[in-house]
Amino acid sequence: MQNSNLRSTRTQRKRVERTQKILNTAEKIIVKESLDSLTIHRLAKKLDYAPGALYRYFESKEALLTELSCRAINRIQARLQQVKQSELSDELTPPEKSISRIITIANLYCKLHIDDPAAFCLLGSLLGDPRKLLDDTQAKRVHERTVPVLLELSELIEEAIQSEAIAPGDPTERAISFWASLQGVTQLRKLLRHPTDLKEMLDPDKLGLRLVSDLLVGWGGSQKMIRDVQIGHKNLKT
Repeated sequence: MQNSNLRSTRTQRKRVERTQKILNTAEKIIVKESLDSLTIHRLAKKLDYAPGALYRYFESKEALLTELSCRAINRIQARLQQVKQSELSDELTPPEKSISRIITIANLYCKLHIDDPAAFCLLGSLLGDPRKLLDDTQAKRVHERTVPVLLELSELIEEAIQSEAIAPGDPTERAISFWASLQGVTQLRKLLRHPTDLKEMLDPDKLGLRLVSDLLVGWGGSQKMIRDVQIGHKNLKT
């Protein structure tokens, strides 16, 4: 009985390891090539597997994309939780701390293409591609995984409301506006692949900072306090 349990545990561990290897390789294909380049046959060739072997782990490309998307969202949520739990300088007032956390989240999202290019490519494709890339069942899984992340972001915005850094308002609605706006700005990087006279104006980092500032001011925040916190962030990087 004990040997049987050991074999079962070993088999499960190998399956988990192989699943992670498959997902890691799929992410590399997406980043280096494109989402359209990712097919079960292309992935199998990269892994030196038979295509049929991959179907034992993922029944379709949609199932694979769903797992990749959920995994990317999990990584983003982990970053968000780190920001929420981070210790800030005692020199900052409660309103300044809440604004600082929101600005940190914005900076992290704008740098997603560097820190987590797979997540950046996946989210950009799934949200920006007009094609229906996932069926309703798979899309529901991704949606259910996204909601907790938006709720955590709304908690940060609620914190800013409670500290009177910004005026009262629906924190969840603001969280969705905040995330959707940043998502749009980050996708401008696609335009920078080609020569353009608007390159300076299309800088996603600058636009992201301006966007967050405008949103916070629009929600009743002090323009001076927001500017001072942003300057503090810049000084920390230099």
